[in-house]
Amino acid sequence: MNAADTALAAPAARPAPGCTTEVVTDEAAFAALGPAWARLYRRCGAATPFQTHAWLYSWWRSYGRRGRLRLVLVRSGGELVAAAPLMRTGGPLPALVPLGGAISDYADVLLDDTLGDRAAAALTGALAREARGALLDLREVRPGGAAERVY
Repeated sequence: MNAADTALAAPAARPAPGCTTEVVTDEAAFAALGPAWARLYRRCGAATPFQTHAWLYSWWRSYGRRGRLRLVLVRSGGELVAAAPLMRTGGPLPALVPLGGAISDYADVLLDDTLGDRAAAALTGALAREARGALLDLREVRPGGAAERVY
């Protein structure tokens, strides 16, 4: 890795200024996120119906497996400003994959449009930390999806 690569990789190692990150693995905590998730959803212009809390939580209750939930969240001033609804899969190469599986037309993350690149930078760092040793597999993201800002 050269110096330019190191400089590009360094910001992903820590949260963006003014942001805190967390990973939710508990189903009850996921349920409680409904109101905050709905506010974030309204501030994300790239969101589709497949990123609503109602869709994702209902999918998780039907198809999720205990111990695999990984909601990567970013907050600023206590308000939810970014979310990546994922679950961990096993196998020879562990992976983080979007909730919603094959029955969702699109998968994506949610980013608060009013924060510009700050929410994307914080989520990118949090995803890098959570995916350590695993593949981050964001399939079925439509062109113009919020995940493009993370990429």
